[in-house]
This record gives sequence, C-alpha cells and structure tokens, in this order.
Amino acid sequence: MTWKEAIIEILRQNNAAMHYLDITEKIVEQHLVSFSGKTPHNTVSNTLTTTIKKFGSESPFVYFGDAIYGLNGSSNEILNNDESTEQKFVEGSQKTVYVNRYERNAKARKECLEHYGHKCWVCGFDFEQTYGKDIGKGFIHVHHIVELASIGSEYEVNPITDLIPLCPNCHAMVHRKVPAMSPQELKKKLT
Repeated sequence: MTWKEAIIEILRQNNAAMHYLDITEKIVEQHLVSFSGKTPHNTVSNTLTTTIKKFGSESPFVYFGDAIYGLNGSSNEILNNDESTEQKFVEGSQKTVYVNRYERNAKARKECLEHYGHKCWVCGFDFEQTYGKDIGKGFIHVHHIVELASIGSEYEVNPITDLIPLCPNCHAMVHRKVPAMSPQELKKKLT
C-alpha cells in the first residue's frame, strides 16, 4: 500500500477530517505502510501537501487549516460550533513518545529546600499549610534557573544559585516563555 492509499484508508475509517499526526499514528498502529528509514509524520505531511498542490481541486485530499486534512467530497464532516452538531470527544488512546529526560540530583534539591524552605519563592504558596501534613508536607517543584535542556550536557549545579522552589503554577508560568522567564520577572508581575 502506498502512503497516499494509507492516508485515504485512515480518513475513510475515521469518516471525518483529522490532524496529520493522528493520521500518521493510525497508519503506524495498523502497519499499513513499511517505513524503514523514513520519518512517518514527515512523509504523511509531504504526501498530503504535494498531492493537494499537484492535483488542486481534483486532489483526493482537502486542507482545512491547522494541519487538519480530510477527503475531498461529501465524506468529510468538520465538526463546528453549530448547536445542531453534536461533538464527540475521545480520549485515552495510547501513544508512544520518545523524549530526552535530564537527570536531576536529589541531593542538590534537598540542599536547595533546606536553604529556601518549601514555600514558593514567587507567590509564597505553602502546600503543607494549605493541604496539611498528610499530603502537603514537603511538596514543591524545584526550578533550574538555567534550563537543563538549554545546557544540553552535564554540569555542576549550585543548589543555592542555580535552583529555586516554585509552586506548580508559578513553575508553569516561568516556562510560558522561551527561554523561561526568571522567577524575579514573574514575581514583579504579582505586585
């Protein structure tokens, strides 16, 4: 089966437009195409875009925006915000994801918390005070001032100058920017 045929098969099975990454996952799950040496999601994306570019309105595929593709014709049904259309939300499918994980040093974390305590450095939130000793005691995130991913290799960490305790909300907020904003910058936004 060709990649183009596999994409058509998956879109027919789904009977609705799909994100190209979801199309790729279904092709891989069902072993529809041999992809030795190829990157499946790139191949699916390229097949969709080149087929649409080459055949235009005669293409078997239609692009709806936001990396969503469907079959050209009446078999496509795009769910919209129209009250007459009932949307279905499916969750729970299993995906295999490969990521780089950077090792943390538990002793450095411990020393950081011995120095700063278990309160969020930005907002002062204390899990033990709010949720009690049984579940809140000792809980806090420890943020690396310089992101480990940006360093890309092992380095010697100073628990006082390189680490700082943040609650999950503040930790998420500093990482809303790339590179991450400093905890000092976030703290200024609270005042």
